[in-house]
Amino acid sequence: MPVLAAGLAAVMVCAVLHIWDPPFLRALSHQAHDILLRGRAAPPQSGAVAVVDIDEASLAAVGQWPWPRVLLARLTDRLWQAGASVVVYDAVFPEPDRTSPEQIRALWSRISGAPVDLGASATLESFDAQFAAALGRGRSVLGCFLERCAAPAASVPDASDGYTGRFFERNMESRALLPQSDAIVHSLPVLASAASGAFFNTTPDGDRITRRTPLVWAHGPNRVYPSLALDAVRLHLGLRQAALVFDAETGTRIREIRLRDLAIPVDHNGRLVLNYRRGRFPSLPAASVLDGTFDPALVSNRIVFVGTSAAGLKDLVATPLESEFPGVEVHATAVDNILAGDALREQSWFFYVTLAGILLGGGLVTVATWRLRSGAALGVTVAAIAATLGTATAMLRTHNLVLSPAATAAACALAYSAATAVRYGQEERDRRRVRAMFGTMVSPEVLRYMEDHPGSFTLAGERRVVTVLFSDLAGFTGIAEQLEPRRLSELMNRVMTPLTETVLARKGMVNKYVGDAVMAVWSAPFDMPDHAAEACRAAIEMQQTLDALRPGLQAEYGCDVRMRIGVNTGPVTAGNMGSSRRFEYTVLGDTVNQASRFEAENKVHGTRILAGEATVAAAGPSVASRRIGSVTIRGRAAPVDVFEILETRSADLKPPARP
Repeated sequence: MPVLAAGLAAVMVCAVLHIWDPPFLRALSHQAHDILLRGRAAPPQSGAVAVVDIDEASLAAVGQWPWPRVLLARLTDRLWQAGASVVVYDAVFPEPDRTSPEQIRALWSRISGAPVDLGASATLESFDAQFAAALGRGRSVLGCFLERCAAPAASVPDASDGYTGRFFERNMESRALLPQSDAIVHSLPVLASAASGAFFNTTPDGDRITRRTPLVWAHGPNRVYPSLALDAVRLHLGLRQAALVFDAETGTRIREIRLRDLAIPVDHNGRLVLNYRRGRFPSLPAASVLDGTFDPALVSNRIVFVGTSAAGLKDLVATPLESEFPGVEVHATAVDNILAGDALREQSWFFYVTLAGILLGGGLVTVATWRLRSGAALGVTVAAIAATLGTATAMLRTHNLVLSPAATAAACALAYSAATAVRYGQEERDRRRVRAMFGTMVSPEVLRYMEDHPGSFTLAGERRVVTVLFSDLAGFTGIAEQLEPRRLSELMNRVMTPLTETVLARKGMVNKYVGDAVMAVWSAPFDMPDHAAEACRAAIEMQQTLDALRPGLQAEYGCDVRMRIGVNTGPVTAGNMGSSRRFEYTVLGDTVNQASRFEAENKVHGTRILAGEATVAAAGPSVASRRIGSVTIRGRAAPVDVFEILETRSADLKPPARP
């Protein structure tokens, strides 16, 4: 039960963490999301998006950023002439163009302290006005930046001044889940009035990787603004407004954003889960657009983003697929996802699916670890994790659904680890207990088997059929009186050590020593199919061992050491016997008593090994014997047959010599 409890405790911890959703678990889910995204074939681009890149080469050709807005006006007009559907600037222009004639004249006048005449250039139209005029010749979007501001409300810029980016059908009353801002950095009124406006903020996750992008942002007390991507798609489709669709149950969570019949799935924070494409969108160097050397086919009928990939302009972000990705392409990806209808989706009920996966998967692994062998339990764990990953992968590839496998897989792994750790701890404690109890009673091979197969035996009282062997040294009382204690101890060690090794070699358990007697048991504490034959073989080998020792013992101690053995097979009660303070594993019953009586009967019949009828029958043809007759055993009314063990059929054994 401790194994089961440990595994279930790990599962419950994972379930609680899933409900709590701490940062480290979110990070784990993000990593799983990235791995799944990298491992699948990315979908193709819609063909509706292009990027004009203010790249390093364009900066080298035209000059450092910011460029004079008369050049941006020219760039915008070139895009209109090439058939661009919408032109989107991933930039904000909050200050007047310093290179515009009126700005230069004002600057020089301040420096010189007197009016300055610029001659013919003074008649040139403001560069900002030229840029605004170019923007107004088509459907265009300028970026803005929304932020939190600690300054007093009076110092917060009024977003309504010339700003035309508010286009939702209703102002939200429940906006707590959306990103919030109370300050806005937007373009000059002359520019803002010529183009739609939308924010270019992104919201990377805690690890600085951009997996989602907000499509709506709450600003001030009652306004919600669109992102560059959302506003660009609206203009591309020729729509005036978008609709926010709320969850029917709560009424406060955004479920999707609608552009007429186009439903855009978002999370409850109004964010689009980006389905990144591999590679970049069709890109034109800004310098090639300015000098007219670009291919108009790359622009025609497309939403064209103007942004930068130059490292010096610091608009590079990390994505699940790339560590340095132009920020403008994040907006382009969002547009492509919206138009292709393949943005990734996270369903609110995935929370409950994951919770069920944690409980079921972790519970299955726990039960498997509790009930099965280690290898099988590991196989079940691997299969459960593989099924979790396979399900998440299939949902992503076939339905663009993002179901993170991290929590469920972690629950399976932790349940297996916790249950296995407790299981190994229990097994090690059982091994130590078995080793302490049986280490001197059985052979090393048998001990290893008992340690590795604790389920093969029990230490509690049970009924078993065993074979019991009793051996006793003939005339030991006289030997003990003849020898001094030290010499007697040496003699006993010389005799008992090889006899014990013989029993152990035949997989017997040396249950106890009683003076000069040895009690050994076969088929306890675990089953042994040929226990009767093995006990008979051990008896013959013990006599042969003592026969080999006898001449040396006679010469050294002056003693003729001989031995009588009794063997019997039958039911016994086996288990830990004794008191609460001291106990040992042993066997009790009439079978044990008869084996002891058979050993004593050797004196009557002049034999060395006597066995009961049950032993001879169980040993079968592998043991040769002869019937001695029926003897009356003290404590039994009916006589029992006894047999002398003569030999075994094994070629490596010889019959014992007759006394």
